[in-house]
Amino acid sequence: MNKLIERNRSDKVEPAPNEAVLKYKCTGQDEDGPSVDAFQADFSKRLLEKSPWNIRLALIFATDYTKQGLPFNQLKDISDYFFRYLQTLQTAHRMMARTGTSRGTAHKESSRHNRIQKQKKSMRLLNPLTYNHTDTLDQIISSLKAS
Repeated sequence: MNKLIERNRSDKVEPAPNEAVLKYKCTGQDEDGPSVDAFQADFSKRLLEKSPWNIRLALIFATDYTKQGLPFNQLKDISDYFFRYLQTLQTAHRMMARTGTSRGTAHKESSRHNRIQKQKKSMRLLNPLTYNHTDTLDQIISSLKAS
């Protein structure tokens, strides 16, 4: 799939510009929609297959797929596969957007999260020791006052 749409796994996932998607939704003209050269998905909807932009994109993909003589059983199988692929791209885009705006890469964010969890766990383990130590200190002080 990546080879067919000329995308590398390391490429950043860029959605189609909202203005272009809205224009295509209003006009319905092929020249306003996606093309082989402008092959970007509309991630604005939760259900990608409901977007007219993505439906057109799936048609372009299926046409290109069959022109290359690649095996298929039915056109519906190709479009189902395509929309599943778009779902993975949408998820990757959301993950990068979430981590990209805050602190960096997903790996850095995961490492940071793990460090925080370890610190919280060690603090929970130290708290009973602190209270026991304080109680013991209070007992020593009160026994000294009693004497």
